[in-house]
Amino acid sequence: MNHLRFENILQYVHLPNLILEDGGEPLISDFSENEQIIDLSALKGSVDALKVLDWLRRRGMGKGCNRRILEVTVEDDEDSPHSDEAIELALKDLEVEKLDWRRLDLCSDVIPQP
Repeated sequence: MNHLRFENILQYVHLPNLILEDGGEPLISDFSENEQIIDLSALKGSVDALKVLDWLRRRGMGKGCNRRILEVTVEDDEDSPHSDEAIELALKDLEVEKLDWRRLDLCSDVIPQP
């Protein structure tokens, strides 16, 4: 699906409790000149929201773009929630106005400050 392009600003992203198959595409931690590949197997818990948000970055919210999402809702899995590190990586370099990450024990230190 390399032909899809999204706007620089997205109004709403809703991620239900989902399980993604491995697409084989490596995850990139940032879009600077010092791009780093993320080893997903080293992260504990779910990484599905991280995969989706990284996919969105690659499809129009990449280098030089505003990367702004007005509202993000993530319905996390109670049995295998995203780790704090996965949440930090998912939100890295994104400007999110409203975040509704439905996790029972989300620490406020995990959310990047503008």
